[in-house]
Amino acid sequence: MKNLSNPFFITLFSSVVLTACGGGTGANQDTAGTQSEPTQVTAKNWQNAQAKLDSNATLTAKTITRHRRITQTQFISTSYLQLKINGSVDKPAHKQYFVDIDNNPATGFQFENELWSAKSGVDYLIQDGMLYKSTANDSSWSWELVKTVSKNASTGIELLLSRQHDFEPLCNDLNIAYIERDSDWNVIDYFPRSNQMLKQTVSFCEVYNEPPRITLLGNGLEHLVFELDDPLYADPGATAFDTEDGDITSKMIVNSNVNIHKEGLYTITYTVTDSKGLTAKRTRRINVIKPSLTGVIIDGKLGSDWSTVNPIVNYDYKKYNGHFYIHNWHYLKVTNTDKKLYFIADSVRINSAAPHVANGSTVRQNWQFFLDIDNNSTTGYNGYDYLVENGYLYKFSGLNSQEWSWKEISDVNFARGFTPTKPTRGLVELEVPRSLLSGLEDTVKVKFVQLSSNWQSSKSFGNLYKLK
Repeated sequence: MKNLSNPFFITLFSSVVLTACGGGTGANQDTAGTQSEPTQVTAKNWQNAQAKLDSNATLTAKTITRHRRITQTQFISTSYLQLKINGSVDKPAHKQYFVDIDNNPATGFQFENELWSAKSGVDYLIQDGMLYKSTANDSSWSWELVKTVSKNASTGIELLLSRQHDFEPLCNDLNIAYIERDSDWNVIDYFPRSNQMLKQTVSFCEVYNEPPRITLLGNGLEHLVFELDDPLYADPGATAFDTEDGDITSKMIVNSNVNIHKEGLYTITYTVTDSKGLTAKRTRRINVIKPSLTGVIIDGKLGSDWSTVNPIVNYDYKKYNGHFYIHNWHYLKVTNTDKKLYFIADSVRINSAAPHVANGSTVRQNWQFFLDIDNNSTTGYNGYDYLVENGYLYKFSGLNSQEWSWKEISDVNFARGFTPTKPTRGLVELEVPRSLLSGLEDTVKVKFVQLSSNWQSSKSFGNLYKLK
């Protein structure tokens, strides 16, 4: 259930805080506006370097995992190593982080005759927000530019640990150090003030194996509707892809209980496991129905079955853009039998330049129908007692009209209408059994809302409907 007014994000932290004597982040541009090459650390650089940080300064190494939803049931997790310094008194012109990511002093750049000369082996250097990888396993100052990294005053440096793999695998131990420099690249502060880098354990172990991704064929729909005894019924199927293994569709296991000769709601489950044991699963619902008494068939089409039904919303909002009119046509139709309510809604954008160019439906994946069934504006969410969101019926359960609180009642039969030119958009058609709507009066207030992929409302329209 998506609350439009209170979107949320999930962030998990696992961190280690290091008491420090040096700090910072910064820009990576020289006076000419071009990228600066990594600057060698020499004995002269270290002369006259004095502590510039206050006594409470800290250097932080933290792992962050952010989860991003890609389907109703699948997420992608992206992990970062975050480096941040606090407590700098001055604002240095240049900042450098040194990271021994594999805890191996024999690999990467090795300091000689200077601080951190014992057990160094620096694999990566972050200078002024640019990530470099050492191309030598000795004291040679040789670096390869990897990329620009995320940086700002509040979050510090963030290095990608998964998916695109800025680093080789990070697991627990790493060594870290830090330098601040003035505009002439002289060292003005550094951390730690010892003969070796600071060894730390981060509570994280990177695994480069991502779970497989299952893609549903048949316009990617998770809910399909077929008529009883439909001779053309067939499962559209699915494909499976794994970042490490490639196409693994042949490994997919399909379980189905669909009986096209019996009315009911069925499921098809697709399961696949990659070579390292990670499993993905997706489910598709198949609704086998009889044609309704009104003649309405829930097939995602504004066809002849709706031709005798007058719309409760049917208007064209047009706007001149300096060259031609852009029409945004909205329609909403409702009808009913003694057992069910039927709804169909769409928004279509049309350019009026000759010849007319129809850009098609603007209704994307997320949509909602709000129903005020008791004709009482003081009950429900802003007066609406029920909500159908992406095929699920909910009843308002909040204590006041502004509280976004809903109880799931049931999934309902619905269909989307797509066109080949706009495969991610289409009208919405559904039916709701009257038995699920407690307190239904003879007049229903209906509002349709179409939403963007991030659940922001883009269009809404509605009106009153009097039951037959």
